[in-house]
Amino acid sequence: MTLEADPHARDDVAAPSRAQYSAGSTDWRARWRRSAAGRRLAQWKQWCSAPRALLHRRRTAEEWLARTPESVRMNADGWARFEAGTLPGAEDAIELARRVRAERAPLLERIRAGRSGGRRITLDLFGDDLLARHPELVDQVLADAWLRPVVEYLGTIPFLARVTLAHSGHLPELEAPAFHQRFHLDNDDTRHVKLYVHTHEVTEEHGPVCFLPAAATERVLAALAREGFSRAADTTYDDVDVFRHASPDELVTITGPAGAGVYADLSRCLHYGSRVRAGRERAVLVVEFLRFHRLHENASNQLDPPRADHDLVRRHALTPPVRRPRGYFLDDVSKELPPR
Repeated sequence: MTLEADPHARDDVAAPSRAQYSAGSTDWRARWRRSAAGRRLAQWKQWCSAPRALLHRRRTAEEWLARTPESVRMNADGWARFEAGTLPGAEDAIELARRVRAERAPLLERIRAGRSGGRRITLDLFGDDLLARHPELVDQVLADAWLRPVVEYLGTIPFLARVTLAHSGHLPELEAPAFHQRFHLDNDDTRHVKLYVHTHEVTEEHGPVCFLPAAATERVLAALAREGFSRAADTTYDDVDVFRHASPDELVTITGPAGAGVYADLSRCLHYGSRVRAGRERAVLVVEFLRFHRLHENASNQLDPPRADHDLVRRHALTPPVRRPRGYFLDDVSKELPPR
């Protein structure tokens, strides 16, 4: 194949305002964008905005999958659990994550003290500068065995949106689950994939990611809609409401040792995480892949452009729809430190 990487990334598009996708917005246009019909229309408009990129990435995916060995396979319900040792090279990524966690440990409480609301629950201990200093980590998460399940599930070469070391701690002031500790769907797109890799043993006390498979999620959301609940992409739900229409046995809880984890489409699977119990914390490597024609822009890493030694697949993966300056969304958390 002689196709070149499609030059569709742009740097002249205004970033969305935080209010545009705010759950509390009462503007009818914002409500329409969050509705199922609004999201379908937005998806269609995205496809029409760059049809060549759509076809190019799909064709590249087809040809690449045909010559790439199988690894983990996501099921029709939008997920696949894997055991430690499944992803080659995970040990190096985990070692880097542990070093960063140890370096940031003395700063975590001060950083949380300078935040409010849901931003206090989970901190991203990586940032654009760190990823630029460690291109080997970016290369690792784009290795064939790591990327193949995503390409196979999405049917296209996605772009790498985030590489995060997500650190969650116990917040005693939250008496009940709040924000992303409640059931919700991710709203970046109608389909996307998040890869979670444990950097230490995760038990139920550490606040693991928990989700309902896609079929159970659709059944629950349909039932809640009949009861008058919103199906907007940014709605959160109480456990009691969700479990009126699903059995607790249907809930998938991702626990396990370092190196274990899950691929999950959390735009189709109702989920929650970070319900960390007192005396515990959780640090997990999270890698997010989005289709080039994703619905809208959320906070993402601004990674270095492809290098000369990258093949077409990796060039696509490192070509987002819009390029921003490094640190535009995700700067080093230590820069948030309030004065003593």
